[in-house]
Amino acid sequence: MPRVFILSSETPGSAAPPQELGQTVFARFDLRYPWWYPNEWIATRRAMLGFAPDLLHCNGLQALRMAALLNHKMIPFVYSGVPLEKMDRFTRRYAAKGTALVSTEAEREQLNRVGLRAERIPVGVAEPAVQTALSRECDAQVILFGGKLNHDSVPLQAVWAFDCLKYALPEARIVFFGSGPKEAEIRRISFGLGFDDFRVRFAAETERSARYQRGGVVWLTRAQGGATEALDALARGLPVLAMRTCELEEYASEGLSLVPAGDRIALAAATLKVLGGPRPAIPTPRFPIGAMVQKYAAVYDAMAGSAA
Repeated sequence: MPRVFILSSETPGSAAPPQELGQTVFARFDLRYPWWYPNEWIATRRAMLGFAPDLLHCNGLQALRMAALLNHKMIPFVYSGVPLEKMDRFTRRYAAKGTALVSTEAEREQLNRVGLRAERIPVGVAEPAVQTALSRECDAQVILFGGKLNHDSVPLQAVWAFDCLKYALPEARIVFFGSGPKEAEIRRISFGLGFDDFRVRFAAETERSARYQRGGVVWLTRAQGGATEALDALARGLPVLAMRTCELEEYASEGLSLVPAGDRIALAAATLKVLGGPRPAIPTPRFPIGAMVQKYAAVYDAMAGSAA
């Protein structure tokens, strides 16, 4: 029964492991301040020592740096949500002693080429316990932004793409969810583009599930990642239109349309084609959450067992 301590930083797009792994015992500590704050060191060290883990899981770059400072006993560790291009020399030296958990084969090969160990764990989504949008009348011309209002989700691309689309589809509207560091900018620019046009809407993150049930299409404009958001929308019967990333290419399935990265005109054109034609049938994604859970459990057991 491995004891896993999850050290997580606020890293948009990084996927924390599912905490339903049978007999695995979890403790989670979220970093609230930068890794170099002394008070954060003390609080993190106290939490780690109190839990006495068999394995560390560092979720995000700040978490990996914190572990590099505190893991003097070299407890076995894995890490996720840490792109290679964001690792400095200090972080990479420590990362070489652990194992990266990535969601695509391309990421695994990239890390292997520079001498870092990596295990691929496929992204999985749970079947929604709600009726899908396909089986009832829905809001056909609503665009639901699948990301968050932060830098990594690049919501500004969606604003510009909608500005291209709204003249061809007078009934269309777009909904952004939640709050974040980009919210003020998105509100200012979208209202500036159409001060008398109230088709850009904002809703609380808690409303996302209910809005997804009512239908529409989902937009993703991330520069990297996006598989979890795309598969979740597909599982609810919603078509997804996204800017191309390596991860989305690897998880491509029917109902997921990819356009060139950064091409907002292509995104608007693809959306016009989807909304202007018959509604496509979206099959259930072939990436169940069970496969992801089993892979996490196997990796945790192997890492913890090797240290015993």
